[in-house]
Amino acid sequence: MNRAATSPPLRDRARLCDRARLCDRALLRQLGLLLLLGTGLAAQEPAPAGDQPVVFTAPDGSRFVLIADPSIPLVHWAVATWTDGSADPANLPGLSRAVHRVSLNGTFGTGSLDPAREREALQALDEAWQNKLQKPTDDGAARHVLRCEEAAQRLADLTVFPRVLASTPVHHPELVDRGPAAALVLTTLPASIGQVAALLVERREDLALRNLPQEWMLELLGRVRRHADQAFAAVDIELLALVLPNHPFAQQLEPPPFLAPRRAEALATWQQSQRPERTVHVLLGDFDLAAAKDVLNARFVATSLPAWRPAAAQSLRPLPGTRRSQVTGVAVPMVSMAWVLPPIADRFVLETAVHWFAEGPESRLGIELQRRGRVGATVHCRAPWPPLPDGQALLKIEITDPAGIDGTLDLVTAVAREAIATPPTAAQLRPFVAALQHRWRDRTGNPRQLAVEIATETLRWPSLPPMRSWPERIEPPALQELLRRVFAGQAAIVEGRR
Repeated sequence: MNRAATSPPLRDRARLCDRARLCDRALLRQLGLLLLLGTGLAAQEPAPAGDQPVVFTAPDGSRFVLIADPSIPLVHWAVATWTDGSADPANLPGLSRAVHRVSLNGTFGTGSLDPAREREALQALDEAWQNKLQKPTDDGAARHVLRCEEAAQRLADLTVFPRVLASTPVHHPELVDRGPAAALVLTTLPASIGQVAALLVERREDLALRNLPQEWMLELLGRVRRHADQAFAAVDIELLALVLPNHPFAQQLEPPPFLAPRRAEALATWQQSQRPERTVHVLLGDFDLAAAKDVLNARFVATSLPAWRPAAAQSLRPLPGTRRSQVTGVAVPMVSMAWVLPPIADRFVLETAVHWFAEGPESRLGIELQRRGRVGATVHCRAPWPPLPDGQALLKIEITDPAGIDGTLDLVTAVAREAIATPPTAAQLRPFVAALQHRWRDRTGNPRQLAVEIATETLRWPSLPPMRSWPERIEPPALQELLRRVFAGQAAIVEGRR
């Protein structure tokens, strides 16, 4: 065929296919090496922490945690970002989660046959999609959406970006949802850190957001189901209104509006969620720390993303007096109580305190409920709630009881006084510490999962040092002091009644 006479779309498709074939050949050359070193992907107990993690900030503001461990072959790389709703438009909760889930569908530089024409096609699809939502019974509008989808699909290949990643080589790039945070995790070779870094920067700066309408509808349907399962959402919304009015987390508790994002809104949400200062990269494995740091500083130099403009921070101080409210129409009587958390110096002490004091029937509060004859009562505790950076949030205790909730606050207050006056013994804490250690090991059963855990927890606790293992013991006086500072303030209380 005469290449000069080839139409632009066909010529571009041929160019893209050539690139993909080159990627495939490179992947085959590297595959043997990955298989030889494949033990690094299997479940294993990482060696005890030796050298401390190297934490630094790249020139563009990205935060890195480098953990060199010769016992872990390959390099496991996790990139954690916030999907807690802080970057979502007010009427589109869940958008940051949806755009994250399409983030491996390629960029305009990698995967597009004609970037300019694809941008136009995606914009036309956006207009058709919005028109279809306004005319849900219009068959013509539905057919127009399908035509626009087909036109956009003809201008891109969603397999190219993953294949280019694979050729570096990268093993199994995967998107992981961790509640308020999400992560991209992948496995590569030390010599490929620079190439992977370049592709991650390209993904951050030039994402095409392909297949966004489909992913958004899945998010919307999932949010509808989750809201239907939240029996006490109205109580949580009221509790937030007492302490953190107008906080974005409340949107996660409300029924989602049946709306679809404009591409401009989705792109703005992606860009805000991916701002370098709002991400944490963790590299874990057998690599040279100094060389990796030099390469990463050379790759993560600058960003063209719009500046992050967070909503005005709400100052959380211990409440000077009790705040009360009531919600009716709740199927099972319940009470939700919240105290402002003090500054947290050790998140492991906080998590242990949560479980020992009020999480479940074996907790101090759960045992006391049973002892006082409230056999149908349940108790749960969450902190930090909502999930805010550095735990600048609340400790929430939630008690349900089909027999009624009268006197519940007095009971909680009495148990809190006892816990403050007499700390648990090391033997009493041991089962809780062991259970939390076991849960940590379940979440970090292989190096990839460990990299994700370190990345997401470092994102959530930016002022605390990254940790790669759960501590062997929690000191009872530290737990006692934390509870003393929590319960020194007054509570916000919301009762849910029938």
